[in-house]
Amino acid sequence: MATATAPARLLPEVEKFLSESPLKSVIGGKDVASATGETMATRDPGTGEPIAEFAVLGAADVDRAVKAAADAFKKALKGDSGDDRTLPADGNTGDKVPKSEGSTTRQA
Repeated sequence: MATATAPARLLPEVEKFLSESPLKSVIGGKDVASATGETMATRDPGTGEPIAEFAVLGAADVDRAVKAAADAFKKALKGDSGDDRTLPADGNTGDKVPKSEGSTTRQA
């Protein structure tokens, strides 16, 4: 005997987010549409019903994202001599990593 199940409901917050289609991407901390304005639908794999439209990013968008990331990196390092910079280990931020022989400290 087959059992009917109620369709899954999305959380109200998710429904609100998805209703703001087409969804934009985030580049440099800002919501942006694709350079071409192209969008694409994402569908529920179980029902085939559309869920939302989202921005399709291309080469120009990738270039913008890479530039934004490089600018953010330079800004974060501005005024940093690099003397105390270490690679994160076990989730530490670097200031808790003991310096020893074979240390992960980078030489500038």
